[in-house]
Amino acid sequence: MDSRSQEKLAGIVKKDLHELTAPDQVFLRARRDYLTSDQLEKFKSVLESHANVVVEVDATEEIALSYKELQARVAAMGFHAIGKTRETLLKIIADAK
Repeated sequence: MDSRSQEKLAGIVKKDLHELTAPDQVFLRARRDYLTSDQLEKFKSVLESHANVVVEVDATEEIALSYKELQARVAAMGFHAIGKTRETLLKIIADAK
């Protein structure tokens, strides 16, 4: 993870659950692999709240983008995009809106 993302994640994990914004929650879910066991427990409700959400595909602009374009858009939003499925990339974009 790049240093800017590390700093952002460090700021987010210092917050209480009620202080997390929607973009904070998306950022946290996208970087759950970097969380300690204590942080995973602290943010369990946030991390699990979208664990079984199915992305509904509609005729939005993002659907027409190629996989590489989706990765670029998600990376530009400050999220880790490499190794994510197309569905996950679409979910990150949708959650950030």
